[in-house]
Amino acid sequence: MSLLLMMDWNIGMKIYKTYFFLFLLLCTSCLPPYDLKNLSSRSASAEVKNPEMISSPDEFFLNTDKLFHDGKYRNALLDTRRIYEETHNREVEEEALFRIILIQSYGDNPNRDYREAGRVARAFLKNYPESKHSQEVQAILLLLEEIHRSEAEVETLRGYNAIQDEKIQRLMQDIRKIKEIDLQLEEQKKKLE
Repeated sequence: MSLLLMMDWNIGMKIYKTYFFLFLLLCTSCLPPYDLKNLSSRSASAEVKNPEMISSPDEFFLNTDKLFHDGKYRNALLDTRRIYEETHNREVEEEALFRIILIQSYGDNPNRDYREAGRVARAFLKNYPESKHSQEVQAILLLLEEIHRSEAEVETLRGYNAIQDEKIQRLMQDIRKIKEIDLQLEEQKKKLE
């Protein structure tokens, strides 16, 4: 019975992975390519300019981009949040929120936080509905919601499997007891003969 559950689980996971991959391809095919290792169009090695001299929102994120590229995701996130909180430029705030979503949902980030990324994505769509990043954020939000549903389903299945494993253990104990009783009856039967 346990083997049957494992086979059903494996088949279900293969089907799920296939559909999730197809869904991911579908969502990303309608988005423009975005290089997560180089989030701005500027060089990561360029110097950070004085805020009064900055002409593009991307220039605010040169240090953040370098941190991200170097795999220092926590520091990149902190730096991006600082930029978001300190700026008074709506365009820079919009770009900062978008980058926060990317950093928090980035697969290689060991401290990724899908729930927080989803919360920020919803706030982004509410505050910047006409943003150039709106479609990307909507796609990311859909993926994050699918991840959340999948995680919940996995937890449900783990709970179900735990219950089934417990039932199997009880049945195995019952079988051992029945075998012991059967052996005792056989011994008594031999003594009577």
